[in-house]
Amino acid sequence: MSGLFSKFFWSILLLLCFPLYAFATEIDTNYIPSSLRSKIIDSLALRYGLAERSRISLCVSQTADRWTKADGNQEEFERFCNSYYIPEGNELSLFLKNAEDTLEVSDRAFNLINLKTSQPLSLSDKESVTHESFFALYSPSSHFNEDMYATKAAFAILLNFPIIDSASMSRGKYFWEKDYSKQDWMSYRLAALFDARLPASLVYDISANKIASKNYAFSALLPLSALALQNGGRIYNTNERYLVPWRLIDEIRMLYSVKTPQAFLTQELFLKVLERSAALQVSFIDFKDPEMGWEPVNNIYFRGNTRISSLGTGDFKSMFYLRRFTELNLAKEAYYPNKSNFVTRYFENEIEIPENQAEKIIVSILKSPKIRNIAAKIKDNLGRDLRPFDIWYSYFDYGDKLSYEKLDRVTAEKYSSPSDFHRDLPRILLRLGFSKAKSDFLTDRIVVQKSRGKGECVLPKAKGDKAYLRIRMDGNALSYEAYKSAIGDLGKCCAGIISVYNSDSFLLAGLPGPVLYDAYAVLFINRACIALGLEDLAENSASYMSDEEIWDAWRSAGFALHSLYLVRWLRDNPTATDSEASKESLKIAKEIWNSYFKPFIGFEDSVILASSSRHYYEPLSLSSIPLGFVAAAHIRKAGAGRSFASEMDRMCSLGRVTPEVWLVKNTGSGFSDLSFLK
Repeated sequence: MSGLFSKFFWSILLLLCFPLYAFATEIDTNYIPSSLRSKIIDSLALRYGLAERSRISLCVSQTADRWTKADGNQEEFERFCNSYYIPEGNELSLFLKNAEDTLEVSDRAFNLINLKTSQPLSLSDKESVTHESFFALYSPSSHFNEDMYATKAAFAILLNFPIIDSASMSRGKYFWEKDYSKQDWMSYRLAALFDARLPASLVYDISANKIASKNYAFSALLPLSALALQNGGRIYNTNERYLVPWRLIDEIRMLYSVKTPQAFLTQELFLKVLERSAALQVSFIDFKDPEMGWEPVNNIYFRGNTRISSLGTGDFKSMFYLRRFTELNLAKEAYYPNKSNFVTRYFENEIEIPENQAEKIIVSILKSPKIRNIAAKIKDNLGRDLRPFDIWYSYFDYGDKLSYEKLDRVTAEKYSSPSDFHRDLPRILLRLGFSKAKSDFLTDRIVVQKSRGKGECVLPKAKGDKAYLRIRMDGNALSYEAYKSAIGDLGKCCAGIISVYNSDSFLLAGLPGPVLYDAYAVLFINRACIALGLEDLAENSASYMSDEEIWDAWRSAGFALHSLYLVRWLRDNPTATDSEASKESLKIAKEIWNSYFKPFIGFEDSVILASSSRHYYEPLSLSSIPLGFVAAAHIRKAGAGRSFASEMDRMCSLGRVTPEVWLVKNTGSGFSDLSFLK
């Protein structure tokens, strides 16, 4: 596939190198003066009663904030408000339902197009030609927001349904103390779609940058045959190519069960590859030349056995994409009436947990007093001092029962293709506690595909849609680590299907935000051995958060904090070069490492926390992972002694409220309860 994407990659890169051009004029929130707003509010309140005044005031103000001269003069704005405001009652409910139906049709159509056009970039076994890659640039929804404002449909929605922030929604009632109904939750989701008045050109550029950066990340393939000694001699005689960093991390985990000096040296070698990748000191595109060799410890390149460079060429393209992400989102700020910080807004609108609360939870995970004892246990198990790669340690309490070599053979024999995995889904789901009817129901709504990247789940949008489970395979074999990842993504698929198909509202279908999907990934991975039929290897901790999960949450919190701090720095330093951004990335990684990891690992200035390629194409989404561990612990505690499958069906049927409300209603605890970390 590499040849197919090379032309596509460079065409996107050239496209994105152009500076931001003049988007539509940013919102003039003062075009409609306060005097006219007050006049309209008083008039509507007099017509419909004081009980309506709070909603009238909020809705008229938010509509006025987004109305420009191009939409009509001030008299036309006044006529619009007087003509299209709808008081509480059946007519308002009908408008909400009709808007929901229209959005469902358009959203499902956009999703269907995206599923088709993204295949050349997302699937490793998709037969295609170079020209098809250009279809992946197509963003069918890029004009949606702009068109909805042009037709004034967006204004009609904003005039009748208030935009409320997720923190306020999590209180359970409006600021005027009216309790939320189901219709209120639906209107909350509807109005949030039009919080910003975004030009199609900007929406498209954001989409194109994500496609290009993700394509770049999935192209970071290291042929094992390229790894060399200092004399140029090759270490491996194999045609295997490892996707960096994910496949290297899988191998580091697997090698804990080998327990030989050579296994330790291999882990050290892969650590050095990850460190070079984190420092952007290696260009994986160089390895398309089969004669190219690389000694990562000293960063020496060879052609054949001839040394050609004492220092790798490096590759700042990944940092370019992250800077571009920041640049585009900075431009986006101008189209929100309050000109809100895009980092803060991402947590508000995407993670759906306030930024300061999310950061506080992440830091609390990093400071968990349990880490010291867990690190000591790992050191005792290994019989040596810890190294930076031990953040991926995965050999807890298994003794001699766990052999990754054996587990790799089991999964490789069972699954040689995506269709093998799909055929086994009914058995897997039965073992996880689902009834035969439910297992068949879920299986019928899951499509399993071979991923070009790390593996992922594409969630259904509405009833009638399917979930797409994209699994990472090495050739025609599924490794045990890739199997665990697939089981985690299966958890996301099942949560999405249950929530969508148990909902009678499109606006409330699905779980609220990515955190709860990540929670079900954690819960399913915890049952991976049970799904495989190896109950003797299954985690059987009396705690609601096992040592392995706390260790994994701790590690993921480090990566999340690095990504968050780096994006904040880039936002505050928009003129930084790729080189300057890379230096800051390493500086942040070292500071976080020295503060939270060095006390337990005992190694100073590691840059390993800068090695995630996900922070180039989905930088802020990394925060969802450690928060998912927190949610998983509360879900497990609430479901103790009950059927896991039945509890999942119950909880996932609540609907797309906010993560905090969802967690409190389903488990009785909120995200601020971190007692299991103490």
